[in-house]
Amino acid sequence: MTRNRIEKFITEYGTDGVYISFSGGKDSTVLMDIARQVDARIPAVFVDTWMEYPQIRSFVRKYDNVVTLKPVMGLKEIIRQYGWCFPSKDVAQTIWYARQGREWAINKLHGLDHDGRKSEYRQRYKKWLPLYESDLLISPYCCIKQKEEPIAIYEKQTGRHPILALMAEESARRREAYLRTGCNSFESMRPLSKPMGFWKEQDVLRYHVQNQLEIAEPYGEVAEEGQVPGQISFLPSSGQLRCTGEQRTGCMFCPVGCHLTNFSKFIRLKAYNPKLYEFCMEELGEKKLLSWVERHYKRGYKQAA
Repeated sequence: MTRNRIEKFITEYGTDGVYISFSGGKDSTVLMDIARQVDARIPAVFVDTWMEYPQIRSFVRKYDNVVTLKPVMGLKEIIRQYGWCFPSKDVAQTIWYARQGREWAINKLHGLDHDGRKSEYRQRYKKWLPLYESDLLISPYCCIKQKEEPIAIYEKQTGRHPILALMAEESARRREAYLRTGCNSFESMRPLSKPMGFWKEQDVLRYHVQNQLEIAEPYGEVAEEGQVPGQISFLPSSGQLRCTGEQRTGCMFCPVGCHLTNFSKFIRLKAYNPKLYEFCMEELGEKKLLSWVERHYKRGYKQAA
């Protein structure tokens, strides 16, 4: 089905009118494998922010026909002007606009709909009111400046449309977008293909195992939960697959969702590369953000600090 969606997208725009969005992550590696089976000539595009794990960048360089883009603004300048993207892009965007007096955003943070009526769905935003009222600079612009704007420039210059490894299960926003357009969006302002929209993470991991597809080093290996790689397990199989290293990669310093995992990514970063950790906490000032979250949401940042 995924191959079929890619073929239809290529039929619509031609090989010269599409590209594969490739981050070096486990999802886009599967997409790259399938799309290149459909048409090996399709170029891939990688945005090198210098915030990825070094092994991710090395992994991307193993592939041919990959265009590398650079951010329009450095991370330090982004943080100084716009602040951190936390706890999610959706909430960060809401806080940014609420601080500018946008009524829709203020309503959202108070659990209200656009008309100011109570919304059961939006009650979950109310817990982030203390962050809105804090002196921490919060916005969605980190990803926008580092990744989205370079991509937009590339698309304008080349006329190519993206094939993305986005999956509906990853967030409410992506689920809503998928339900509106399906896999291929031909009529939108920005035509794009999401041929893996109906996949789940277990499908991605199973594809890696069944096809012996190489995965970037930060993920470790793909193994059944509870199984130690290279050892025989005498316990009943759960059937659930899991990476033995990082579950998600992306930017090393990104705080999105870190409060849900007791800041474990930063604990691992400190052990993996103390200098990068120090740069992140002190020079970029992320320690202030994580300390605030620790105080207000009672999580385990102190283990890293």
